[in-house]
Amino acid sequence: MKYLLLIFVLITGCKKASEINQDQHDMVTQKDSLVVSDVDSSQDSLTLIYNGILYDQTNAATWFSRDSIIANYTLMEAMELKSIINDKDLNKLMMNEMPNTDVQLKDVAALKNVWKYSSHVFGYIPTSSSGSGLVALTDAHAISADKSLIGSRVKVTLDRLVVMDYPGNGEHSVLMDFYAKNQLATQTEHVHFNQVYRIMEGQEAGISGYPVFVGLNVGKEGVEFKCYTVNVENKNDKMLVQFLEGDIFKSGLQLLNQVNPITPVLSDFSKGFTQAIANRHKNIPVQDIFLGLDFTETTTRPKMAEGSYVVVQVDHANAWDWSQWVFNRANGQLVSQVDSRTGPQFNYFIFSISKME
Repeated sequence: MKYLLLIFVLITGCKKASEINQDQHDMVTQKDSLVVSDVDSSQDSLTLIYNGILYDQTNAATWFSRDSIIANYTLMEAMELKSIINDKDLNKLMMNEMPNTDVQLKDVAALKNVWKYSSHVFGYIPTSSSGSGLVALTDAHAISADKSLIGSRVKVTLDRLVVMDYPGNGEHSVLMDFYAKNQLATQTEHVHFNQVYRIMEGQEAGISGYPVFVGLNVGKEGVEFKCYTVNVENKNDKMLVQFLEGDIFKSGLQLLNQVNPITPVLSDFSKGFTQAIANRHKNIPVQDIFLGLDFTETTTRPKMAEGSYVVVQVDHANAWDWSQWVFNRANGQLVSQVDSRTGPQFNYFIFSISKME
């Protein structure tokens, strides 16, 4: 019985994928299939098979390889994906300048793409009363920790996801894997939740307040968050990830204040699913962040508090100045202090933390 919820979730995805294959039979052959099987109940193991590719559960406590994001691709690796990256500066560099093909993309000065950056900065928007007006941003390291959150349960939502520049062009299917430590009285659960968002280049996803973790337990050491994004370009994988858009996933990962045997199985599978997608041909990991929020007064650590955290992919973190940006409550946008019609020309997302009663 303990597999009932997980099997229901995945079978829902199977049905969705099946419908997609029938509707798009001109694009996909009849061999396309999505199968869920209970491989070994004694070891809490579940397997999903799609087009003969095995998507097995993996250890949720481990993280993805840092070398896998596009910033760390070499020029040689990028040349193999030229039809997907589709960047004129990259094409010109390869054709005319005969560069060192072993250099990583993040070190190629001639490339001006936002997606080649590996650095991120972390800002904070405080909670505020309703109404219009501009809200100043602060670096997440400079705020005061809210120690009343120790031992509480919080809700984490994704409030903005902006893709200014991802590999390729047009509409992007962005798979996001969210990780956190759920700190229970007797043990720590490593929890993952993944979702796919469709976004046009230079725009933001049509989401606000999208639940990620509901009831996350906060320990005295604070909370660890991680996020990993994959630009999904493989045609078959684009259809596969559509099952994540089902209604059952739109309420986030519901967590309890006690051990739940389903949680580690689902989290392991979620992480393994993202890892398998990231490793498939044409799919390109773009962002990889870690944010450890704690309750100390240590200057070099970001602090845990209710409010919203802004994560921006930038070229030089030391040149970023949060005082140049404000949050406009009138339209819910992050804008320039100087020009309220202009937002950051970088990839970024905003997530919020609120205490549950």
